[in-house]
Amino acid sequence: MTKQLICIECPRGCELSVEIGGNVKNVVGNFCKKGLQYAKAECVCPARVLTTTVRLVDGRMLSVKTDRAMDKDKLFSVMREINKLAVSAPVRIGQILAQNIDGAGANIVATKSADILE
Repeated sequence: MTKQLICIECPRGCELSVEIGGNVKNVVGNFCKKGLQYAKAECVCPARVLTTTVRLVDGRMLSVKTDRAMDKDKLFSVMREINKLAVSAPVRIGQILAQNIDGAGANIVATKSADILE
């Protein structure tokens, strides 16, 4: 079986052709080693960093992300958990707002700071 992918590791966007047979047998079209690594990971265990927002108690929204890539199959269940959160200000950039959100060690961290409204 052959799977066609576009590498997202750099702006080049190489068109990859991945031969799969139980595992990745061959990758063609990658310009660099990043493309090879991306193809193998995407075909065996696709993972993504989730970037979204969390509601602050005062109604504002705060941008957040996972601090590591997580299993792509868990994105929707993690979003359901994130949607239940309501965080109180102040929040500092990099602050962990939810630990182990995916059950495999990924944390939700703030990507911006939010001060208390006066």
